[in-house]
Amino acid sequence: MRKISTLIALLIWSSTGVTADWQAAGFQSSALTMCAQLPYTFTPEQKAIFNQLSDKLYFASEQTPESKQAFLDGTMAFLSSLERDEKSVFADAENTVMATLTQDKCLDYTAAAEDFVANIKAD
Repeated sequence: MRKISTLIALLIWSSTGVTADWQAAGFQSSALTMCAQLPYTFTPEQKAIFNQLSDKLYFASEQTPESKQAFLDGTMAFLSSLERDEKSVFADAENTVMATLTQDKCLDYTAAAEDFVANIKAD
């Protein structure tokens, strides 16, 4: 069901000139902010990179109202995915987030955000 709603959103954004990349950037930004707060064994430097990338994505999204809105939609998608997918399984929010955001996923979001930021600069 989620794949269908994502596909519909991509089609709508494509027709309105808003790329789905900004929604992905909002999702990544939120995930990176959360990754920096989780009790994983990331170094302080890694956590600083998470926060820096999150900030870069946020500020880059302010180029147009459409990109900003798509970014905010991605942020909300991240937050609602945590709530909807895991809350019924775990009683406490920390376990909920950790079940959703593994260390590997944090590193994957970092790589995706770095690529996104590099592509913004290339444009």
